[in-house]
Amino acid sequence: MVGVGLDESAVASLLQYDLTGVRVRLGEQAVYTLQVARYGRIRNEQPTPEELASARSAAEQAVLALRKAGDEAYFFHGPFGSSVTVGVFGEADYVAQVRGPDGAMTTLQRPYESPLLTALRVKFPHNLVNGKTYEVRNKGADEATTQSSFLVRIP
Repeated sequence: MVGVGLDESAVASLLQYDLTGVRVRLGEQAVYTLQVARYGRIRNEQPTPEELASARSAAEQAVLALRKAGDEAYFFHGPFGSSVTVGVFGEADYVAQVRGPDGAMTTLQRPYESPLLTALRVKFPHNLVNGKTYEVRNKGADEATTQSSFLVRIP
């Protein structure tokens, strides 16, 4: 359902930005990407076919706009909506645990992030939902906060 309403060459062009093909093209070192947007219903409820098509189209258009601006952007179409991500990172770009001399794993108080990942988090600080910042209220919190962009594993 990529590029509904587009001609064959446009669909082929879009497919190169489908996140599901990244590991095939780049190999096993492609582990993470930074999610910066999501399109679809706010809750993971089954959308109508029209809503799903609209979410997919919006994600694809967002990727094309980001690509035009020079960003390495990808889309991922799921059963409830679509997401937009930027960058491709390996295990060395994000380190949350280290193995100590005794062989035991220790979780770092603050994970290491590569300069590229840090720069992208600064450029894309939020995970937009349907093109707008999304407020979340954590359990026990008095105030809502804007949802930050976050790392996801590449399928």
